[in-house]
Amino acid sequence: MFTGPSSSVLWLAVSFPAAAVAVRMVGGLYRALLRSGLKRASAASGDTNTLRARLAALASDAERLKALVALAQEDIAAVLGLPGASSAPADVPLKELGLDSLMALELRNRLSARVGTKLPTTVAFDYPTPTAMAQLLLEKLSLNERGTWRQGAVAGNAAISKTECLKSIGALRGSADPEFLRQLDLERRLSGLAEMSALLEKGDSCVVPIRPGFGNHVLLYVPGLGHGATRENTPAVIKQLGGDYPIAGLNPYPLAARGLLSGSVADLASNYAPQVGSWIGERSVFIVGGSFGGVVAMALASELERRGRHVVGVVLLDTQAPGIGALPSSMKQVEEMVWAHLMRMYGLTEHEDEKLAELTGAPSTLALREMLWDGIQCQNGYTLPVVAARIHLLHAKEFDSSLRSLEEHSLLDLGWGRFGLKLASVVMVEGNHSSIYTQPETLGHIDALFESDRLDCSAALDVGKEAADRSGELKRAAAMSAKQDDGQQHR
Repeated sequence: MFTGPSSSVLWLAVSFPAAAVAVRMVGGLYRALLRSGLKRASAASGDTNTLRARLAALASDAERLKALVALAQEDIAAVLGLPGASSAPADVPLKELGLDSLMALELRNRLSARVGTKLPTTVAFDYPTPTAMAQLLLEKLSLNERGTWRQGAVAGNAAISKTECLKSIGALRGSADPEFLRQLDLERRLSGLAEMSALLEKGDSCVVPIRPGFGNHVLLYVPGLGHGATRENTPAVIKQLGGDYPIAGLNPYPLAARGLLSGSVADLASNYAPQVGSWIGERSVFIVGGSFGGVVAMALASELERRGRHVVGVVLLDTQAPGIGALPSSMKQVEEMVWAHLMRMYGLTEHEDEKLAELTGAPSTLALREMLWDGIQCQNGYTLPVVAARIHLLHAKEFDSSLRSLEEHSLLDLGWGRFGLKLASVVMVEGNHSSIYTQPETLGHIDALFESDRLDCSAALDVGKEAADRSGELKRAAAMSAKQDDGQQHR
């Protein structure tokens, strides 16, 4: 434990290493034959069923993962123009091998053909190594195998759409025997899917379903400046969190289209709160904010608490305090600086503005620029909101000179102490401002903080209930005693 010299920030030197994937080695000749078979199976005509069958013939998921790593390495080598698959090491980030945005799209298309389903445009950024991509492919192939429902005998092999599937689940939940659902623990699971279906049908909500779930807790992800959360662009450290709770992301663009996102950060939060609060219901919420999203996350937590919602905790992902450091003289220059950072982050050239809008979830480049402008403007005259929940900071270890000075980076709390914010913990994580979203270590920290805050809040609620019960007993005892004393005086 360490207390910083200029703030009351608590330094937690804690490490939550990511779980390692155990992969059993196979002979060189066998691997070569397997690679050849896998390549022919998918390249012949995009025959995903054949590919899946070959994988199913292997003894374990570890062997399947190994085979898919080799497959991903071949595609990566072909797209990047490398001499061969061995030139794309299994755990080396693709950016270090020269990946740019156009290559990322081509790679996405190749991998989509492999698994027979369209992968997100940001797949090469969310899963930056051959091993990470192979894990995604294995998941997609497994889900396809388990989840492709057919009506062959009834409807001539027509596949059921996701919307029809969710409606069918809703009908099942409404008509099935409650005791049957309870015995199979289906009620909670079906309710999570039904909730996700309802959000998808709304279309204009700022709350975007990322993962269905159930239980008394939810997680909300608030993306960085200019970003609107979608299931495609939400980073892996959010989508792959443990637990069975629902996860949703915040998308500001539907509200921006109605002119509801101008003003201060507190104004933004008050406009988000009705829809977010409606989604939360009686459950508790844990909020994770990325970069500028951390500023919004704290304001939203404050507004939700003011409205009687239970916020378990807030995590800031490398969020720097507003107004720290020297900024360009004009707001327009600040906007251009942020724009340039986003272009670098996604590996885009100056002529790929439309692609940047797509990757950030914006409906157009104009909407993206307006969102950046509003986000920058709303930080003028920033005041720290009052938040009862614990607030944690995950601080990227690597210095990014395009965002802040070395002096600013060296501030353990990234400048929040000057606003009087007492962080519950500060944890240094691997990577820089952009790459922490792909670090397994980041995922481990978020998981651990959520679990810790959830348990502590539950304990506090139990203690509070016991105290309230005890207080009630004392009051009743005192009232009874007073009544008896009055009775004796009247005698």
